[in-house]
Amino acid sequence: MLTKPKIPPLGAFNPGIRASGFNVLIGLPFKETVTDGGIIIPDSVSDRDRLGEVRGRIVSMSPACFDFADFPEDQKPKVGDAVIFARHSGIVTEGEDGREMRLILDKDICGVIEEGADD
Repeated sequence: MLTKPKIPPLGAFNPGIRASGFNVLIGLPFKETVTDGGIIIPDSVSDRDRLGEVRGRIVSMSPACFDFADFPEDQKPKVGDAVIFARHSGIVTEGEDGREMRLILDKDICGVIEEGADD
């Protein structure tokens, strides 16, 4: 069985990038999957490539994000939330800290991971 990579806490990211427009900057976990036996499987050969979802943490978000008239205020993701989004959305970039990040449109966030559900 595969263990999903842990999403680092917000303080682990130093992007040096600020999202603008309707974009959200997502910090990604390291690109490895580990089996229960401790074997590391690189992302390039993992089954996750076929599943189409990516998990990460919102590091920066433009004030214009989620500003839809019918979007409930209490459901809006915020900086620090762990989220799920489509694998091929946005652009890949690298933060000042060398971590891989993704700039995606606010509408490409599919869900917010409940507190403690990813631990």
